[in-house]
Amino acid sequence: NEVAREIEFAYLGSYDFLHTTDEYAGDEGEAEIVTGLARGHAVLAAHRKTHMFVLTVLLPDYPYSSTQMEDQVSYGYVKIRDPKGGDGFIPFYDYLLSEFGLHECGQAKCVLYMSNKPRDERELQDILAAEAYDNYNNPYKLASPEILQLARNNRAQFEGYEAYLSSRAIAFIDEDFSSSLTERIEEFADYLFIVVMTLFQNTALSKVNKRVTRILENDSDISPKTKLAIDQEYGQTIKFWEMQNFRYRATQQEATCIKEAFLNAELRATYDEHQEYLEHLVSVKSAITETRNGMIINVVAIILAVIQLQPFFIELLQDVYGALGIEATYAASTFNYGMFGGLALFIIVVILAHRRRSYLQRRNM
Repeated sequence: NEVAREIEFAYLGSYDFLHTTDEYAGDEGEAEIVTGLARGHAVLAAHRKTHMFVLTVLLPDYPYSSTQMEDQVSYGYVKIRDPKGGDGFIPFYDYLLSEFGLHECGQAKCVLYMSNKPRDERELQDILAAEAYDNYNNPYKLASPEILQLARNNRAQFEGYEAYLSSRAIAFIDEDFSSSLTERIEEFADYLFIVVMTLFQNTALSKVNKRVTRILENDSDISPKTKLAIDQEYGQTIKFWEMQNFRYRATQQEATCIKEAFLNAELRATYDEHQEYLEHLVSVKSAITETRNGMIINVVAIILAVIQLQPFFIELLQDVYGALGIEATYAASTFNYGMFGGLALFIIVVILAHRRRSYLQRRNM
């Protein structure tokens, strides 16, 4: 369909990802605990019209604890060996920003393609919670009824596999797990595409919500133009929400299950709240602007009235100057200079106020 044709894919390269323990090194020069390295392949799905991207990292034949890597993703501790050389490790998200200009937006998701369901149900719960199973540092056991329910709720819409979903992870269990990596990729590609399409929805909402939050936190000036720009930006992503992006009913239901699991409805609710609040701010600002314009009109009317009374004020000044021993001829020039100076000061104040509003509006765009 049209959306699928607009999405472009690019291979960004392969990287050595750090696998560590849950005793994460801090920012004070602590040494990394290196359990091992896993080669990962980064593929970027790009939608140029909306400037949105979804990055997928494939870690085939992962030799270490997959839940520990999930824990690292949840903790925000995803690191790679420095591609420029050396034995050090650098944050993967920082590398993406510096090398490709990609900004982190939204919460990362983990998708595990598995051959069998874990024997221990608690491990499946940890997979869906994206936390380490039998972690090293703080041994604990999940006791969440919600996660337990997710681990017992197969959301698959076709035969041949099981799918367990949460807001953090997907456990996809293929009943006919192939020994060939190529065949596994081909088997999983359709489902992964649905995940990517759902993440585009997720990214659109996260992007707008972050922008509005930043504007509100900075106490920035909200104008109808800024509000319109936000609405237009989100409007370009509406096509990702259309169910006809998926031709078959069961596939549409599959997408609905993933969307529900990824809490897109909550992101949408946050977006609606932001929109309602922005509309309120714009209305208040419009009222303030109308009041300001009314004040300007009143000032202009006063100036015109004073100009009409020029002969009276000049005659009054002549009497005052005569009493003070000053030539009466200076009365007219005094009045004219006073009027000119007051008008110039008023214009300068209006220009400075307008420039300040324009600057704040440009900063929000």
